[in-house]
Amino acid sequence: MSQTHQPQPSFFPTAALDHAFAGLGAGVVAVLCMHPLDLLKVKFQVATEKPQGGVGRAIWSSLKDIHARDGWKGLYRGVGSNVAGNASSWGLYFLL
Repeated sequence: MSQTHQPQPSFFPTAALDHAFAGLGAGVVAVLCMHPLDLLKVKFQVATEKPQGGVGRAIWSSLKDIHARDGWKGLYRGVGSNVAGNASSWGLYFLL
């Protein structure tokens, strides 16, 4: 029995571009999900005092403090450059 090869449906002229845009989209979603924790990582790296009450409590407390002071915008401060960097790197990774 012979099988006929059916081309995969594609949104773009080549499968490589499909993969590039899939990587770009995945990079955007990953950054939007993880940016608040990335923000906390940087905050803790530059902190001069040791967190009180353990790491888990310090993370939750810091998230609540940022949200209370600046709202959701505060948790996503600086997200634009993070999205641009990560989305483009994942897009290129999947393209190549």
